[in-house]
Formats: sequence, C-alpha cells, structure tokens
Amino acid sequence: MAALIMSKDYGDGNRRKPLKVTSAALETRLWAWIQAVESQNVCLSRKLIRMKASDILRELRDAWELGFSDG
Repeated sequence: MAALIMSKDYGDGNRRKPLKVTSAALETRLWAWIQAVESQNVCLSRKLIRMKASDILRELRDAWELGFSDG
C-alpha cells in the first residue's frame, strides 16, 4: 500500500493539497522503515506512521543541534 501511495501515478495529480517534502532525510528514513515493517506483513496505520515520523524528526533535529567547538 505505501509503495502505491509513494508512486508518481498515485492520485494522478488530482490531490487537493500537493504533497510537500520538507526533509529529504526524514522522507528517506521513514520510507525505509515503512518498507521494512510492511515486508514483515504488518499493516501500518496513519497514526503509527505519523508517530514514527515524529520520532525520526526528533532524531534529525538532535543531530543538527549538536555543536562542536573549534578547539
């Protein structure tokens, strides 16, 4: 199901609101997670996908906020 939704043919461009990618890293990691879970024949709900996306986003933000001193 997720593969269908992620395909370019889904909705034939007639969506009310076009999908926006705000973070390529988030999308890549979330898509990999969805594929891994669905390969185990687990049906994912929208709520669960949103929860995982929030977790991944939090991890990505933590990585960006990590700072290093020059010396």
